[in-house]
Amino acid sequence: MYRSYTTTHAGVQDGRVEGYAVRKRIVPMLPRDLGAQIVDIGCGQGNTVRALHEAGYANACGVDISPEQVARAHAMGVRNVICQDFTSYLAERAGRLDAVLATDVLEHCTKLEVLELFGAVREALRPGGVFIARIPNGASPFVGRIQFGDFTHETSFTSRSLGQISKVTGFAESTCVDTGPVPHGLLSGVRFLLWKLVALGLKAALVVETGEPRGHLVGQTVILRAVR
Repeated sequence: MYRSYTTTHAGVQDGRVEGYAVRKRIVPMLPRDLGAQIVDIGCGQGNTVRALHEAGYANACGVDISPEQVARAHAMGVRNVICQDFTSYLAERAGRLDAVLATDVLEHCTKLEVLELFGAVREALRPGGVFIARIPNGASPFVGRIQFGDFTHETSFTSRSLGQISKVTGFAESTCVDTGPVPHGLLSGVRFLLWKLVALGLKAALVVETGEPRGHLVGQTVILRAVR
């Protein structure tokens, strides 16, 4: 299924939308040094890598197991992307990376594979390096749209379980943030404001049900930032 992932599922993606999200949500979480060694594992068609290059991170690169996805990245002019299993890629770079990204990757792994992935990422990072991942949010009322929208998905997560995994695999600290529409024009700005109102209502319902006033993330995806 991964060999034909572009044809059978992902389609040709609009890199501009992903670029907005990367610059808004991912870049502020990265090391400030533009020479940082950054790899996007499971990079797909290379949209995140291209956005990082545009943000000045010249050493950003990507690795993906799907030949179709990598070929599409090359066709779009993103050359710093290779076809390789990311586990072996990380093992070859122990202690040499400043940041590892995983956008829409963890949900494709079994629980054991998730633990192995976190461990491999931790070993590949320098002390103080960061692991940044975007994952379907199991606590969202809309999670089924993403989680069951791809037959290759295996595992669901919440911010709490991601914190648990981070601690078990030796990361010093971790945080999760909500996502939602990224404003980059009039229409997306309106969507952003409307989503804020919807999210507020959903969080209020959770406060009433649980009695816990903080920490509720309700977007379809969350972003994890874990520090080595």
